[in-house]
Order: sequence, then structure tokens, then C-alpha cells
Amino acid sequence: MQDGLGNVFVEVVLTFSIGNISEKFLINAKTDLKFFETLANTSMFVLNSPESQYGKDNVIAVQLPRPEKAH
Repeated sequence: MQDGLGNVFVEVVLTFSIGNISEKFLINAKTDLKFFETLANTSMFVLNSPESQYGKDNVIAVQLPRPEKAH
């Protein structure tokens, strides 16, 4: 999605099979390009609660298949 001001937003949808939870959020590809570069290099992202201390509580790591393995 574009906003007409030069910003490009990518909608990310996370759906968890257990608990029937689905979350949608937008990431600004212009200001958060590092997120996409890191995701492309590692095929992994980690989520945690904003209330938890980093790396201590409720951390979820998601390993994505590398594009070359997805065929």
C-alpha cells in the first residue's frame, strides 16, 4: 500500500492455529527497511510483549521457509 507521500506499507498477517488468533499490522517499508533486510537474511522473526523485559517473558520465534526451499 502507498500513501501518496512516498511511503510504502506492507501488511503482515500472523495467524496462529492454536487459539484461533489472527493479527494484522502494517510495516512502513521506507522507514523500517532494516526489518525486511534482516528477515530476508535470517528468515526468522521474534515477537514479545511490550510489557515484558527483552528476552525474558512470552517470546515467540517464527522460522520462515527460505524462498529457495519453498518450491
